[in-house]
Amino acid sequence: YTSGQGRMSNKQVPNNRMERITGMSFTPEENAVAITGIRKGQSDLFYMPLKNNRPDQITKDLYDDKEPILSTLGKNSGILFLSNRNTPYIGENAKSDDFNEHFNLFLYRPSKGTNLLQLTKTNKPIKNAIPWGEEQFSFLQVEHGKQVRKIVEVVQRQEGDTIAIREAAPLPFTLLKQEFIQATNKVVEVARLKNEIII
Repeated sequence: YTSGQGRMSNKQVPNNRMERITGMSFTPEENAVAITGIRKGQSDLFYMPLKNNRPDQITKDLYDDKEPILSTLGKNSGILFLSNRNTPYIGENAKSDDFNEHFNLFLYRPSKGTNLLQLTKTNKPIKNAIPWGEEQFSFLQVEHGKQVRKIVEVVQRQEGDTIAIREAAPLPFTLLKQEFIQATNKVVEVARLKNEIII
């Protein structure tokens, strides 16, 4: 369903391109989607313009990729995704015993080719990565049995990108989920306050 045109359309991905979709994210113009899906038994990252239903495969390795989020803000435009890869490069020969135990956050920037930007190096569960302004991203991480929001700042320097991670200000409730609405540049949160679920 495209909210801009206010109509429903059926888009079928050919089975020879992808066997199953596990996650996706629309561009603000709703003319393309970033997808994580299964092809030949592997979980990879794809980008698909909706006009031709032909997904372009970005990653093609044994690592697992999930939770794609399109980021169109600032200099760090690209696709955020979680992966258990142990290398920030696409096309590295993955071995089945080289996976990371935990998923980390990566940014695919088309202008950088096969070089991914690794945003986290953690051994704790993370999820719900979203853009957080033009130079930052956010994700939720479990610490001491509670989910907290972390902010990742990417500073671009001539000698390379610098990554800084900090914890967001404490909240009076427990965050359960966060989503970024690109059309309005706002964040929607689902949280638990005492015995209530609030948005």
